[in-house]
Amino acid sequence: MAGHLPDQVSVEEFPRIELRDLQRDRDSLKLGSIALKGGGKASVRGEGRELTLTELSGTASFDGSTWHLKKAGGKIFGGEIQSSGGYRRGVLSDATVTLSGIRLAELREWNGMKGTSKGVLSGTYRGRLGADRSQLAGEGEMRLENAPVFDVPLLAETFELFHGMIPGVKSAKTGEFNARFTARKDRVEVSRFEATGGSLEVSARGHVDLAKRRVDGVARGKLSGLPGLVTQPLSRLLEMEVSGPYDDIRVKPLGPTRLVSNAASGTVGTAVDTVVEAGKVTGTVLKEGVKLPFRWLEKEKEEE
Repeated sequence: MAGHLPDQVSVEEFPRIELRDLQRDRDSLKLGSIALKGGGKASVRGEGRELTLTELSGTASFDGSTWHLKKAGGKIFGGEIQSSGGYRRGVLSDATVTLSGIRLAELREWNGMKGTSKGVLSGTYRGRLGADRSQLAGEGEMRLENAPVFDVPLLAETFELFHGMIPGVKSAKTGEFNARFTARKDRVEVSRFEATGGSLEVSARGHVDLAKRRVDGVARGKLSGLPGLVTQPLSRLLEMEVSGPYDDIRVKPLGPTRLVSNAASGTVGTAVDTVVEAGKVTGTVLKEGVKLPFRWLEKEKEEE
């Protein structure tokens, strides 16, 4: 049966299994169902990378050409992954892939980076995917919780920009984000990104070009509870541009901060009534922007 597994999958230790309706002749194999009952160890390869899963679970059937998966997966990075759909010739179609309880520290270590974060990642992807980016077509959501601010995209950078404009602004220690995206071949469109950390809310939208290894988008930061404004129902908004190649993504202010009501939306692209504050964007940090490391997918230079 191992000879009929996908080329990208290798089983190092078979789990406990339950087989039904096995039909085999010299040239073909059909399987009514196979249930994985725990234990086992398998590796999945794609684009030169390898993932190892343990405690395999789920069910599958094989009709001679296509594997039909139902919540097939296992333990990985301290959490769990499950996949459902039809797998044939390297492509999983009509797929639903769910991640839960993924520890960001273990994910970073797998990527050759320091793994000290307490962040927990979860998400869902629906559509088509394969070992090659050209087979990517779908949509999904992602969530990160209980992470240090520097591990939440845009939070630390926006705090730094606000600090350059408003004395006394202090960064939160932890944060979280929610994101919604669609993926088509070499392009990932992020239609909604919302991050929070203490008194700061950041929303963004944009896209990632996987072929050119580049990010382009816009963002808005909303900071509440400001020094000198504690007794007033006011916040400050900052519009930002987010752009650049993976190794030099910059977050730049598009102008000075604006005063708004605390009740005003902080979502980028949403019109709000604002009052432009006096002053200009000055200083090297504010003019050149703050660098946004692509921490999850690229090894940081100081760690190489």
